[in-house]
Amino acid sequence: MENFSEMRETAEKMFYKSFTIEGNQYYKLPLPESMFVKKPWIIEELQNLKTLLNEVKSKLNCYPLSKWHKHTTNRNKAKDIEWRLRKEYDPELLTQAWCKFHEIISKYPLISKDLIIENNYEFSSLHLCEAPGAFITCLNHWLKTNLLATRWNWLATTLNPYYEGNKHCNMISDDRLIRRTLDNWFFGEDYTGNLLSCENLEALLKIYESKGKVSVVTADGSINCTNDPSEQELIVSPLHYCEVVAALHVLQTKGNFLLKIFTIFEHQSICLIYFLSCSFQTIHFYKPVTSKEGNSEVYVICLGFKGFEFILPHLKILKQQYGKTCSLPMFDKKDIPEHFIKQVISCASLFKKFQCEVIENNIKAYESNTGLNYYSIKTIARIVADKYMINFPITKLHEALQVVGNTELKKWKSLFWVTQITESYNEILYKRSLSPIKLLFYQAEKIPKLSNFDTISENLNFSFKGFHCNFIIKEGKQFTNILSSRFCTVQVAEIFEILFKIANEEKEIVLPNAKSLSRFVNEMQLDKQYKLVYFEFTKMYANNDVMSKLINIFCTLNVGDNLAFFGFLLLTQLNVGIVFLLSDTFEDVEFGVNEQIGFYILFKNLTKNDYVLKNIQDIKEKLQVMDIKNKTVLSIVPITQIYDSEIYEYIEKINTWIAKFCIDYIASLNNKLFECTEAEVVNTQ
Repeated sequence: MENFSEMRETAEKMFYKSFTIEGNQYYKLPLPESMFVKKPWIIEELQNLKTLLNEVKSKLNCYPLSKWHKHTTNRNKAKDIEWRLRKEYDPELLTQAWCKFHEIISKYPLISKDLIIENNYEFSSLHLCEAPGAFITCLNHWLKTNLLATRWNWLATTLNPYYEGNKHCNMISDDRLIRRTLDNWFFGEDYTGNLLSCENLEALLKIYESKGKVSVVTADGSINCTNDPSEQELIVSPLHYCEVVAALHVLQTKGNFLLKIFTIFEHQSICLIYFLSCSFQTIHFYKPVTSKEGNSEVYVICLGFKGFEFILPHLKILKQQYGKTCSLPMFDKKDIPEHFIKQVISCASLFKKFQCEVIENNIKAYESNTGLNYYSIKTIARIVADKYMINFPITKLHEALQVVGNTELKKWKSLFWVTQITESYNEILYKRSLSPIKLLFYQAEKIPKLSNFDTISENLNFSFKGFHCNFIIKEGKQFTNILSSRFCTVQVAEIFEILFKIANEEKEIVLPNAKSLSRFVNEMQLDKQYKLVYFEFTKMYANNDVMSKLINIFCTLNVGDNLAFFGFLLLTQLNVGIVFLLSDTFEDVEFGVNEQIGFYILFKNLTKNDYVLKNIQDIKEKLQVMDIKNKTVLSIVPITQIYDSEIYEYIEKINTWIAKFCIDYIASLNNKLFECTEAEVVNTQ
């Protein structure tokens, strides 16, 4: 057991994980024409550091991530900080990111008071890859408690959580702040929020042509590297490149820039840091106390931008490579001073040492029966929290001055999109070897909610009297697969993704099947009372095709008619929006489930159709242009209106029920196939 002085020393070390690049004033940018022309190069010492780090990280491959996460959380020396902040100050949208950003802006002059005063207390900030928005709420807290008179204008970008073509594992799903501040979020020309798109960069720059330059840019982006953790830096480097190029286009002279990076072993990172060192007065590397010790995350604090004109010739070249895959280095190795390279090696070595020590200690504790010395851990955590409060003081902010307000944020706490990685890296590799059907059952077994799901025994009737649908067309990039949904858990969305793949390969899998549908329609005598519209749960429809089908149907309806939808999935905003739009013109809507055909919707008694017909006509006109531009209708009803509706939670239940319905059907087909194969084997003996 450590004595108290040793524990204090351990805690103190947490606050000094930093490195400053020296000699910036002597560094010069190479000629623009020398950029991206030489062959790739390496620094041997940095590649050795990379190998050593990966050797240590690879020891974690066999550990189940959920158990390892619990273990490292218990050993986290900074774990008391967030709890203390919440208890004593209750900041808005308090997360680990909030704690990190508060720490950074308290330690470094990222938010320049002099620049704000120089700008007549006007302050503008851009936040790249920002979801869920903790940097924004933290910055608001700092401004309101330090410079209350400041008139603050902010804009944020992130991968759009409402775009179903974005894979959930690449996004932050928590949209509590986003949904209440949508006007401040920019998802790009194609509505994906993808910063790597040149089209989206141009659209962002166009906004700032009228807005003017910003004082601060933050870039907190990352990419899921679970499939290849040893190459994290190379995987993420294109995003860092785009973040830097976007930031320097809109940053004002003397402005500051915050960039999250990971390791700096490759020429991509070395060149980028050198470019920043030449473009700013001062560059600091800092790993916040509240950053997870066992990861490679480091923040680069760039202070005192030399100005757009200073780097304009180089920025033009950088923009030409924006969003492209280029293996050539930004600069030739000989164009980067040896003094700078030595500093990069020292910096990389320092942060690699910090990370490896933590991982090795955590492994030792995990493997040891007595590895968790709870007294030492609790004591160190208390010392760290105390020192954090002293070093980075905070004042309580009244809720009325918050961006949205804690009361509003706490109203909305959904578990629909929370995912927990429980597999080890080796298990993830195993999943890749499975056939789609085996993967389906493998995934289904890991969702307790699915196997224990209660049958929806009663149909649900909704009367939308007094309801008015806010019809707003959102268009964006076409997508071929539903990779995420706001209307089910991420696990259920994964199930549907596999289902679509299976149905595409196994053509006989069609749900609901024609035989069951015919029997159900005849028994209910629906063909005499309703106009019937057929879809398939197992087929991925392009949004434009769905809208075209709806347009054709609606043109044949008269007042008093009834409409029945079969196999209509409520996974996308468009499909849910269609239900809302139709509900605005039918007297009643009935949602029903059936063990043979799955889920169906009955729209009863068309009361008016001029309003809907006009809206559908608007969509039809837009569709003709969208197909040419590779765009589609993404939604026709604001997500906020859908969220606030009484049927929102019911839709989530329906989607879970349909997933189970499809899995059970495929399982029964699989069993029949197995029985037939067995019979054939017996007959040949």
